[in-house]
Amino acid sequence: PWMSASISPTAAPVFASAASTHNLDYHIGFIAVSELTPRFFPNIPLGQLLGTPAYLDNASSSTLQAEMESRLKLGSSTGKEWGLDAIKAALSAPFAGTVSATCTGCATPNQCVSGACRGPNWGFHRNDASLEIIVFTDEDDSSPNTSAAQAVAYLKSLVDPASGTHVRVHAVIPQGTTSCGQLALAWATIASQTGGDTGNLCATDYAPIMNSLA
Repeated sequence: PWMSASISPTAAPVFASAASTHNLDYHIGFIAVSELTPRFFPNIPLGQLLGTPAYLDNASSSTLQAEMESRLKLGSSTGKEWGLDAIKAALSAPFAGTVSATCTGCATPNQCVSGACRGPNWGFHRNDASLEIIVFTDEDDSSPNTSAAQAVAYLKSLVDPASGTHVRVHAVIPQGTTSCGQLALAWATIASQTGGDTGNLCATDYAPIMNSLA
């Protein structure tokens, strides 16, 4: 269920290069999509952004590739895929919202920001920014609390097309064969309904996929 080790070395340098080349004002975060705790990120609840700092931005530009690579090393998992629940949790309270109006008793992983206790993902999502979500998975989603239709509706509520912002979900999933996993019809549907791209997880060379997404 985690991003394949064969994808990781390809993804980090391609995206780091694109961020630099296009002079992007970016926030990049990583979450696991399995119900189980990532082997290399123990005790991380579903939806919490992985690593410290919680997300990477322009201040991380000199170490962006290395920081991305460290977050891509999740380890394997046999748990069910709860990606839709994870994405919604990552962008919602309590992870992305204000936990309390004061910093009294504000404990890690929450953070004290501007005199209030905020969730660990606070600051990642910006109302004036577009949202691009890239999912790597070898099976379809089985989130118990979020359907594909609910996920699309929720994600679209986070942006304002009239102001020029958009949300797209891109899915790198098994296509045309189950040699590398299960067909992921829910992710294919979500990608289509948000105008995102799909790539073949079973491909022998991920460079074209990574370059296209970047």
